[in-house]
Amino acid sequence: MRPDAAWLRTIKEQFDLYGLMTAEALSALLGHEIPMRMLRKILRRLEDEELLIKGYLLKGSGTLYWCTRKAYGGLGKLEFAEGFILSPEDNLTQYLRAAFRDLMPETGRYAVFRGTNVVGSFGGKMHGGKLLVSDVQGGEECEELIDRYARKLGLALAERGEGRISDWEVMDFYQRTHPGIKENSARQS
Repeated sequence: MRPDAAWLRTIKEQFDLYGLMTAEALSALLGHEIPMRMLRKILRRLEDEELLIKGYLLKGSGTLYWCTRKAYGGLGKLEFAEGFILSPEDNLTQYLRAAFRDLMPETGRYAVFRGTNVVGSFGGKMHGGKLLVSDVQGGEECEELIDRYARKLGLALAERGEGRISDWEVMDFYQRTHPGIKENSARQS
């Protein structure tokens, strides 16, 4: 398969998955692997084939978007009210960050959604059958969604640092079990 045919197929598939996006968001989603000139040429071709519609499609936005005909038909009509957690490693995070910077939490945080609205975020890490959570920003609804997310993945929910001994406690224990260490450090001072 020729490279331009492969890119054309890949870009069609991305629009089938995401429906609506800017050229910049598409470029970021593709890892900036395709030159912008070639990307815009492919977008023009898809417009000519009447697979994509181009325009200022979001109310109040001065940004140019492309979307599939199906996505265009659903603009402003589709409802989505489910709650979900979006991992910082997910491609959708990259897509949303490129298109809606104000919507997403800072890099590296899990985003907590209720429908299309961000209701909170948290720092998190999956480790040893647990979801370690820290710095939750959001209300009760956010915490409920985090709990449901952990259960869905079959993980125990734990606060980061829970069950760990602080460095201060380790040092205190070491000094009590090695009494000569305090005397030697006092003499060297």
